[in-house]
Amino acid sequence: MLEIFAGESGLLEVCLETFGEYPVIMLEFPEVFALMALPNQDGVHGLDKAKQRLPQKFYGSVVGDEKRFFGMCRQFPEYLDSETTGSHLEGCIARIDIGDKAQQSKACPAGTHQALFIPPGPMRSLFTDLELALENIADYALFLGHRYSAPLCTSANLSGDPAGSITEIDRAREFGKAAGLPLLIRCREQAQSKGSYPVLSLGETHIQVEREGPGLDLIRSRFPDGIFRNKMN
Repeated sequence: MLEIFAGESGLLEVCLETFGEYPVIMLEFPEVFALMALPNQDGVHGLDKAKQRLPQKFYGSVVGDEKRFFGMCRQFPEYLDSETTGSHLEGCIARIDIGDKAQQSKACPAGTHQALFIPPGPMRSLFTDLELALENIADYALFLGHRYSAPLCTSANLSGDPAGSITEIDRAREFGKAAGLPLLIRCREQAQSKGSYPVLSLGETHIQVEREGPGLDLIRSRFPDGIFRNKMN
């Protein structure tokens, strides 16, 4: 498995060449390792194979162009400002309604889609470039007909693995080798708190915490009091 750091010259071309031969690439984020894949059925099948995916599991994406992501949203949240949306959501997976609850695909359970927001930098730039580069091969049916072409993304581990998310490079390499993955994109930044990102459902007037994770308190601090609601068990 080839390893290359985000920000290195020619990375976009390496990714596109890899995608021409295999639909899945491993990623290192500061908090956790992940998989990205082509935004089409080849990508879905590749992720299913790499993760040995359990039934009723779905895939998200990583935001490159936040305007494209929120362009799918049925109702833009009133507590978000279009100028600061990305910075407020950095470090979380945001879930939005993009269709009717009866609509579903491997990327959209019950009419929703979720995507990871990462801060500006080499990795974010890569995703912005990939989103444009993959437009012609994206399967818009995955996104309920919306013209959205961000790479699919999910955790880099076996589906339902009791060991949880992969946060160490040795375990990531072991998983990548076992799954036959051709490329790992590394990052130089490392977070103090490791683990899966928090998942937040963005309603019209409030944010529901679907899953807690590293950095959630910081994300809460960016919003007015009373916006957040915890998931009811």
